[in-house]
This record gives sequence, structure tokens and C-alpha cells, in this order.
Amino acid sequence: MANEGYRGTSVRRNWIVSLLVFVTMTVTLLVTLAVTLLCSNVGASESATASADAGTEDAAGCTVTFDRGLAIGVRRQTFSDKPYCAYEGISYAEPPLGELRFEEPRPYRFEGSRAFRNVSKACPQAWPMHIGNLETSEDCLYLNVYTGSRGNTDQIGSSPLRPVLLWVHGGSFVVGSSETDIFGPEFLLDKGIIVVTFNYRLAALGFVSLPDLGISANLGLLDQLEALRWTARHITHFGGDPNRVTLCGWSAGAASVTYHLYSPAARGLFHNAIIMSGSMTQPWAYDYDPDRCGREYLRECDATSKEQLQSRPLAQVMASESRSMYVHFFALYYLCFMPSDDGQQPEADLRFVGRDPFERVRTDPPVSDVPLLVGYTTLEQGNVYNARDFTMTSNNFPNANATIHRLLEAFLDGRAQVAASNGSSERQFYRELAAVADIVYGIQYFVRHVSVHLRAPLYRYLFAYDGAFGFMKNCFYRNSLVHPVMAGPMHGDELGYLFTPYVYRLGLAEAAGCPADGNARERYRTERRVQRHMVRLWSNFIKHGNPTPETGPVGRKTNQHAVRWHPYNDPSPERARQYLRIDQRLQLLPETEAVNPFHQLWAQVEGCLYEFECDFLTASETPNLQQAPVSFEDD
Repeated sequence: MANEGYRGTSVRRNWIVSLLVFVTMTVTLLVTLAVTLLCSNVGASESATASADAGTEDAAGCTVTFDRGLAIGVRRQTFSDKPYCAYEGISYAEPPLGELRFEEPRPYRFEGSRAFRNVSKACPQAWPMHIGNLETSEDCLYLNVYTGSRGNTDQIGSSPLRPVLLWVHGGSFVVGSSETDIFGPEFLLDKGIIVVTFNYRLAALGFVSLPDLGISANLGLLDQLEALRWTARHITHFGGDPNRVTLCGWSAGAASVTYHLYSPAARGLFHNAIIMSGSMTQPWAYDYDPDRCGREYLRECDATSKEQLQSRPLAQVMASESRSMYVHFFALYYLCFMPSDDGQQPEADLRFVGRDPFERVRTDPPVSDVPLLVGYTTLEQGNVYNARDFTMTSNNFPNANATIHRLLEAFLDGRAQVAASNGSSERQFYRELAAVADIVYGIQYFVRHVSVHLRAPLYRYLFAYDGAFGFMKNCFYRNSLVHPVMAGPMHGDELGYLFTPYVYRLGLAEAAGCPADGNARERYRTERRVQRHMVRLWSNFIKHGNPTPETGPVGRKTNQHAVRWHPYNDPSPERARQYLRIDQRLQLLPETEAVNPFHQLWAQVEGCLYEFECDFLTASETPNLQQAPVSFEDD
């Protein structure tokens, strides 16, 4: 088992590796962009004539009047040469500085005339690997609006209002930003959708809980709520429909979306929700011991009052060096700054987490009963883990019984030895179990229980295409993992087919014939086909609350690509509990097609750690783990 010395060394080693990873990522990005720019002048085909330069700027024609001011944006073009207006760096809340540090967000009132042409600095980040060239500032509560409407208020009434996507970025609640270099809006703008992105406070500034000092839990979630309110008040001026807002998030952003589903304050502010690779029932999405986290944080900051914390230098209040401020989950370390119980929040409507998320999902219907689109990727973080065991030190579970923890460790070690005797290895066993436990199980748990209470349709998907636009695998994980990268899309790879990352520019260059490769055009056509299916499904859902509305199935209507996506909670027994597999072709498959034994095993462990059901520790029946695949397509 890992001891404290090993854990400390692991944290330091992980930070050093993270810095090296960032340098490698930066070099890769620069080289790729340079190649793309050199190649963009070679030939012209399909969207290559759209100038591998979506974002060509023009200052004319983008003005909006709202509050008591005039906002001036910038005119750009999508890859398909459609013009749109970008308004970047709009304040949605007062800067959380000085006496407003660790306070709930206060709405910002805009006056005068101002140009909004640059994305704001990101909120302070907790991990060095995400800082690099990313500029950060505590004055960070800004949002960006991208709209195909000119937005002049005297013309809004003459054209239909457009549906709106409000994007919540991920990053374990401690990193991330509204930056669009990776999450560009062009694909969705081409479908007539307005895209809004925003920053929210992260790490200690957004998620430390110190109720005795008057510091509410979940300030980062309250920032997100304020961005929702801003959208409801002002999106009409940008050509958006406040009654057709879809709240969409990935990873920690997806977990945030699930919290808003259960928040009374968010009721009526969004009308669909897209939940990608995350939920409130993930091991990294809820802190079961915020008091411990708060105590360690105060010790690191050498503070005993809110006033002291408000006067400390930013670097000191962002301190996260203490090993006891990390949650150890298999081979990963998560900072303890995450959503936590906010039952002491004086305003009941502003409470996001009244009690344990597992219990709430099991027993309560969502406050916002809206159509849901929920899913994950085939591999998720199966490549990230280099787990050797399942240590219960520095854990984050409601069942804190030390005896139970020792029994669980022995139980899983025994299962690992069985797997090794069947031709696998103990390390492979823990890698596969950890990957299920970290992402897949929590989402499956959320889907199964929320679908019982939900009256609106719930659509479940699995993204299975392992392609060149998979940003996270091809640009980040491939350069950072010390063990081989396995086949399958990883955590975040699907975003490259919904948004417009730099790799799309590389695809345009390849399609134009550079580098010289006879298969380049065919590869590009396959990438574009998957991307078109993904964008159409998501845009249909944003517009209609249904990814395949009556206008027709998605895919080629004359062959096997065409599909009609039925809800997971369809009242018809023949259609219920199905999911859409998104690959080179689209397939609607039954959930019960096969059973993943690692899912079964973690269901037992979860029942003990989260629901105090531990009788299996003395039973002999356990799932057969012989030759189980590291793939989470089935439950």
C-alpha cells in the first residue's frame, strides 16, 4: 500500500511531469499551427476555401445596446464563410476583488460605450500545468457571446430569436477558462445557434467552504448561476431566445450542470441540458469533509478570519501545497476544492447541495425537469491511470470506518490476484477498475436514477470514434503518458467534433494536399462525417430538445447510417434503455447487450463506501474478471 512518503513523492513527481507536459503541449501546438499556416495556401478543396482561418476579423456591423450602454463587437467568419459577431470580455458580475473576495457574485451594470473584442483573462488556476501562457487575474468574471445575428436592437424584432448554448468549461473545479482556441463556436454558429462561454471562480476562491468565517460554499456554482441570470436578462439583445437556453458542460462543467438541475434558483433559466463525461455522482465532484479541507486551507494561508483572507496576496490564498488538501483516488490526486454541502447557506433557494448527491439522485426528481443529453467516451481516462492498488488514505467517502476500509483493500487485492492468475496483471486490474470508478460508473448511476424521476426525455450516448480531431488524446495525453496509449477516444476527445479546435485547421490543410498523402482526403472525409453527425445531433437537441426530431433521421437516409434516437426513458419497453453509439456509423443499441464486470465490482464497492451496504465483504460471490475488456461500451 502507498505510504505518506510515497504519496508526497508522487505529488511532487506529478507536478514536475505536469510542467514537462505543458512544455511538450506548447511545442506541439506551435509546430502544428505553423504547419497548418504553411499548408493553408496549398490547393483548395471544400472548406479549405473557407480559409483555415475561421475568425477573420472585421470591426464593422456588430453593435448591441443593453443595460445603459452600447457594446461594440467584432465581425468574423466561420469556416464556411458565414459572418458572425463576437462580443468578448463582457462583465457579468462585479470584480471579486478586495472586500468582494470570497463573497457571492454581484450583478454588474454596464454603462457607456465599450468595445468587447478580447477574451478576458482566466480565473486563477490551481495547477501549474494549466498556467503557462494562459493569463490569469482575480478580476475574471466575464463572458463571451458569439452570434450570427448582427444584434442591432432595432433589427431584433424583424427576425426570429435564435436558440442559445451556454457552455460550462471543465477542469476539476480548479482549472479551465472560457477560452475558445480549443472550444471554438463556429460549427454551432453555422447551425444558427448563439454560443455563450464564461469564466467562474476556481479552486479555493470558488470552492472552499468556511461557514464559520462567513464564506459560503460553492461560490463557483453561484458564479455560474449569475451567468445564467445574465443570459436570461440580456441575450435577446444579441438575437437569442431566453426561452430556448441549453446549459451544456463537460467533465467538472457537466457535474456543475447536474447541480443546477437540482437548484431552485436555476429553475426556468435553462430549458435543455447536455451533460458530457461528468455528473454530481463522480468521486471528484463532491467533498464529503469540507471542514478538513477548510482547516488545512486556513493553516496554509496563516489566516483566522475572512478579513485576513481578503487582504492576503493572491499567491497566498491560492496555496495548495499541503498534501492533506489532496484527495487520493487510485493513482490520481484531486484537490479538495470541489462542491460541498451548502445547507448553511442562509438563502434556501441558493443551495445547490442539500445532502449527499447519491441520495439526492436516488430519491428526488430534478427541480428543472428538462430534456437531457448525457454520455461519455469509450475509453475516458482508462489511459491516465497507472494504479498499483486502491489505498484508502486521504479518501473522500461518506463511510469513514477504518475497519471497513481495510476490509475493502484486502477484498480488492484478492480480486486483483484472481485477475492476475487469469492472465492479466494486478496493475491492469486496478487501471481498469479505476477508469470505471472515476467517470463511467457515476454517469451510469446518475442516468439510471434520474431517468426514473424525469418526465422529460433523456438521451444517452457513447462516443466511440477514435479520430484525428480528438484533441485531448492527440495533443495532451499522447505526450504525457508514460505507458502506451490504447485505442479508443479519451476524456474530452468528443469536444473536437462539436467545437472547432486547432486540429480542424490541420484537417483542412491535409484535405488541401499537404502533407502529400494519398489517404489524407479520405481520412478528412471520415473526420468530417463524424463531425457533421455530432454537430447535427447536438444542434437539433439545442433547438428542439430532441437530437433526431421529426424533420428526419441523422445520417445517410439510404443506408445504415440513418438513425432515429429514442429516449433512454422511452415509455415503450421495446425502445427503453437504449443508447446511441457515435462512431463512423451511428448505432442505437440496447443497454443490456453485455455486462462489464468492472462496473459490477465497483457497484459493490460504491454501495459500501457511499451507501454503507458492506455485507458482500463476507460473501463469496464476486464478478468474474477473467479477460474483461478495458472498454465501457456496456454496463
